[in-house]
Amino acid sequence: MDKIYRYEFIVFGVVQGVGMRYFVKNLADTHGLVGWVNNQPDGSLKIIAEGTKEILDIFCEKFKKGNGIAKVENISINKILINKYSFAYFEIEP
Repeated sequence: MDKIYRYEFIVFGVVQGVGMRYFVKNLADTHGLVGWVNNQPDGSLKIIAEGTKEILDIFCEKFKKGNGIAKVENISINKILINKYSFAYFEIEP
């Protein structure tokens, strides 16, 4: 069985007020990832996503490109190997 990872992303740039959370949720759902996304007070976006390393890396490459309106300037990623999933689905948090 493939190992399960949690990737914790902080995404900087023009990522709030441009539909980026909905774009990220759609990507996560398409790739079968679980976790959440929300806006941070400093204007960044925080994403917690769990899945296989291969799928998480593909997910990251796709959301880096943005949704055509957002502009991703920088991403901080913390990768953690976990024993089991912490979430049942992917959601947008307030």
